[in-house]
Amino acid sequence: MINKRGQNIKSKISPVSLIFSKQGQTQISFGTIFSVILIIIFIVFAVYGIGKFLSTVNYAKIEKFGNDFQKDIDDMWKSTRGGNEHTYLLPGKVRAVCFRENENGDAEMYFEPFKLKYNAEDLKHIDIEKTIEELGNSPCISTSNGKLSLVIKKDINTNLVVIKRTSSS
Repeated sequence: MINKRGQNIKSKISPVSLIFSKQGQTQISFGTIFSVILIIIFIVFAVYGIGKFLSTVNYAKIEKFGNDFQKDIDDMWKSTRGGNEHTYLLPGKVRAVCFRENENGDAEMYFEPFKLKYNAEDLKHIDIEKTIEELGNSPCISTSNGKLSLVIKKDINTNLVVIKRTSSS
């Protein structure tokens, strides 16, 4: 900088020292770090919320399947005889629906690979012994892209229905 007399004088405050002053650097740094922390916290909660929402959707699909499945079993159970093929939607991660007999001798249904059980008291009117016999070595019915196809059958003079694989399974 040049004064009125034409002499070159150095400014006590240079533009470089303004940029790198300790006070300014600390304030910018703290504000930046705080903002980044807030952004990370927001993203973590967003991912968590989306995961919980998708989990709820999957449980809703399983519950809807259980209700529809029991309704179809009840409809067949009330008839004298018959056999109908039904298709149900399940979450894509469910690879198979399996049946077994629990300690009380009631039918129990669970989902592979989760081992998530469907309440045994909600599953009624199934001849679990004949169902397991019909399904053979593997008491599971595989799904295809989240779709489960099975046959609900009742013979004349029987009290309970039997679950079978479809011919395409």
